[in-house]
Amino acid sequence: MASSSNVNNGVSVLFLFAVLLIAASQLAAGTNSFLYGACKTIAGGSELLSVTFCIDALSSDNRSSNISSYKEFAVIAVDLLTANATSTKSEIDGKLRNGGGDAAATRCL
Repeated sequence: MASSSNVNNGVSVLFLFAVLLIAASQLAAGTNSFLYGACKTIAGGSELLSVTFCIDALSSDNRSSNISSYKEFAVIAVDLLTANATSTKSEIDGKLRNGGGDAAATRCL
């Protein structure tokens, strides 16, 4: 027959498992369903853009948590693209100032 402490340990493990399961389901549900739907529409079937990338990129901006229209997503996407282009330009300018590597790389930049 099982001792009282073994039964308590079993109950504790089951309780912990249940808490973790509930927490995991809450995290999974945390993705805005509109965001998921928009990314599935935009990236669905694309070989260049995945739904996961779309969700990760748009979710990186706090504004995406309360979005309810494609227009609002477009604003966020343009802001992210602008920031990325600006960062890339700064990096290219830095490489050109520092010689840019070989002559062919400098011509390409």
